[in-house]
Amino acid sequence: YVKALEQYRLAKKAFPKMKNPQQSPHLALARLLQAEGKGEEAIREIQEFASLDSSNFEHRLQLASWFEEKKDWASAARYLEQANAVDPFHRELHRRWAMALRELGKHEESCREWAVARKISPDREMPPGKVGPEDEKRVQADLWVEEGRSWKLAGKLETAKEAWEQA
Repeated sequence: YVKALEQYRLAKKAFPKMKNPQQSPHLALARLLQAEGKGEEAIREIQEFASLDSSNFEHRLQLASWFEEKKDWASAARYLEQANAVDPFHRELHRRWAMALRELGKHEESCREWAVARKISPDREMPPGKVGPEDEKRVQADLWVEEGRSWKLAGKLETAKEAWEQA
């Protein structure tokens, strides 16, 4: 373990800007640290790797998940916003971002994300035909309910009521 750590740290010095996930010393080091139960150190490596490439979607979502678990909503929202800049067509991303914004007290911004989530086709995330019409109705209703909650927290009770009626 110690030798592997040393080797990966040397590789980071030799290749500090390696963007290829399969060859990244940052990610190899993160995996090793994670396996040893050093999650915070592993996350720092993943953060460093994600900072090398602004188009890195997957690792930004991974970072957001980690910060959501830690209830660090500001960091989670930041990584979700960055992931959105890479690929905005993921309903789950907007749902998670809306929740993080709500936790931060940014209720109107949260409402924006609930509305965006409703507009994204389920076929974008799943193969066509995998989400039945009844499933989609249920998902849409849940999104309207959550948007209504955010409007209520924003102090816009009439708008909240309209969202809940849509649900």
